[in-house]
Amino acid sequence: MKMKKTFQLLMLLAISQFLYSQNKNQLAISYGATSGAIIYRPGIVGTGSYDMIGSDMFEISYKREITEKFAIRGGLSYSINKFEITAAPTGIETPSWQEEVQIISVPIYANLNFAKYFFVEGGLITDFEINLIDYRAIDNQTGLGFSLGGGFQYPYKNWGVFVNPFLNFHSLIPFYKANYRGHLAEAGIKFGMFYCF
Repeated sequence: MKMKKTFQLLMLLAISQFLYSQNKNQLAISYGATSGAIIYRPGIVGTGSYDMIGSDMFEISYKREITEKFAIRGGLSYSINKFEITAAPTGIETPSWQEEVQIISVPIYANLNFAKYFFVEGGLITDFEINLIDYRAIDNQTGLGFSLGGGFQYPYKNWGVFVNPFLNFHSLIPFYKANYRGHLAEAGIKFGMFYCF
């Protein structure tokens, strides 16, 4: 009986050690810059123009390796997108004005590593716009979106750096109704560092 319990304990320790060694954790922080546009569905005319004049993105993320090549990554990001808006021509001259879209996003990505230093990833992003005001030209961007990206990573011991070009499409499934839905679409690049444990 004592031998059986000892064997079970050793098996449990071996299994837990195997699972821990095969499932690495990673914490990362990054800064990104994007260019973007407000995209309307086909057939919508007379919406004026939306020119992005600046953007910043900050992200913290956690990645959990499932296999040597495949991982799940989640996190929290904060982005500020500034637009200059010119009204559609109406015969009356209207000066352009600026609006800002601030979004907190919760992404969940499937991440695939290949050739040691490269990766691709994609997944859902849940967006919450936090600076809503009345009578704004840009639609509320709160909703479900999609992100796709890839990049280069260079690990050194427990630390590393990465470069991550990406595409984000916000509010493809909005959390509220609007007559003319304009989606924020971004193309950008993130620079960051990570720690593995």
